[in-house]
This record gives sequence, structure tokens and C-alpha cells, in this order.
Amino acid sequence: MTSQIKQDEINNAVWEACDTFRGTVDGAIYKDYVLTMLFLKYISDVWQDHYDNYKTEYGDEPELISEMMKNERFVLPESANFYTLYKHRHEAGNGERIDKALHAIEEANISKLRDVFQDISFNANKLVKKPPRMNYCVIYWKILLKMI
Repeated sequence: MTSQIKQDEINNAVWEACDTFRGTVDGAIYKDYVLTMLFLKYISDVWQDHYDNYKTEYGDEPELISEMMKNERFVLPESANFYTLYKHRHEAGNGERIDKALHAIEEANISKLRDVFQDISFNANKLVKKPPRMNYCVIYWKILLKMI
């Protein structure tokens, strides 16, 4: 029988992982990026769950499912899905790819998310460690995977 993990244990593990990966980036800046990635992961999971439910209910009717998905709380372009981005995590251009995804999500949900991501750039100089640039995008993937 396995023991149940307590919320405090999860919180401590995530906090320690963030501190480890954060390096010299100020925590106030760093949290914006982590929370943005968590939001991206959350809406991707919800979107996928709803898609799977519609697929189960309506079978092989992609047009109907597509129309139903347009009425979801958030619209998620496929190129902006967490899992699509995750597949390409080892390729060059992660920061730019994530920035484009966030812009696409904002555009697809303009009435709800207008300017929400305007101060977030995964290509920003805020994330540069001197002298070498760390790949913070890969670090964020690692943090999220520890949480999954």
C-alpha cells in the first residue's frame, strides 16, 4: 500500500525545484514565467480532456467536434498546445516558439486574454545569465514534468 503524498510535500518539492533552476533570476520575475507555463499546461489539459470527451460522445465526426471545441471556455490553437511545444523542446528556438504560442492563445481568446502575456517573453534578456545564456525554456519543461 502506498502512502498518499501531502500537499505540503508537493509544495516543498516544487519550491525547491524552482529555487534550483532559477539561478540568479529574481524570484519576482521568475514566478511570471512559471505561472505562465502552468497556465499553458492547465488549459492544454482541460482542452484535451474536453476533446477526448467529445470524441467519445460523437465518435468520428471531426467537424462537429471542431465546432463544439470553439465553444469552450478557452480556444487553444493546436500549435499553441503544451504538448505540441513539448515535442519540440530539444529544438532550437524554444523561447520564440513559446512566445508565438502565447500570442496565438491571446489572439484566439482576445476578449478574455487581451494583453495578459504582453510582459512575458521567453526570449527576454531578463532570462539571460551572464555570460552564457541558460535555456530557461528547457528548465520550465523540467519543472512541469516533475509536477506531472
